[in-house]
Amino acid sequence: PDLTTTNFHEKNYETKKKIQQKNYRIHLFNNQILFNKIMWLFSINYFILYILKTAINDWVVLFFVEQKNYTLTNAGTCIFSFEIGGLIGILITGFLLNIIFKKKKELLIFYYSLLLISVYLLSTKSLDSKITYTTILFLIGFSTFSPQMLIGLLVTELTNKKIACTANGFISGWAYLGASFAGYPMGLLIDKSWDIFFATL
Repeated sequence: PDLTTTNFHEKNYETKKKIQQKNYRIHLFNNQILFNKIMWLFSINYFILYILKTAINDWVVLFFVEQKNYTLTNAGTCIFSFEIGGLIGILITGFLLNIIFKKKKELLIFYYSLLLISVYLLSTKSLDSKITYTTILFLIGFSTFSPQMLIGLLVTELTNKKIACTANGFISGWAYLGASFAGYPMGLLIDKSWDIFFATL
């Protein structure tokens, strides 16, 4: 057989295969990410979650210093409990998913309900106890970091493995966009009123 002709056909076949694979990935991206309502819902969830998470980290210390007359050390201790709550929340969520609880969506609803209640308690003006604020921030961390992990798992499960990383990158982009909104825009709200800040959260 003519080796030149054989090589040409092999290269032609490989080229067609690469084009088919590329078109397949584009098809998956369009159907499972770009035009997928569930993916946009997760993206909006991530966007809002990161606004809240970053705003708590960046601004609540200032709230304690300005409004509650805490020292920076005491205010920092409260924020420390937020991070510890997040760590414990992730560990417990992993345990629940592996051993007991298989329904991620129901667990996600539970965390969001707990988060809503905790943020409301944080905004309550009548609270003054450092222990109370530390506990509330622990609960906020617990119910913020856990959904963050759950959404990532759900996105990975709902998309084809060929574009799972792309899907996670897509929602993560919205997450960091949300984190950026916790800066200057939230600062403007705080300049007006802490009440507006907490109402937005």
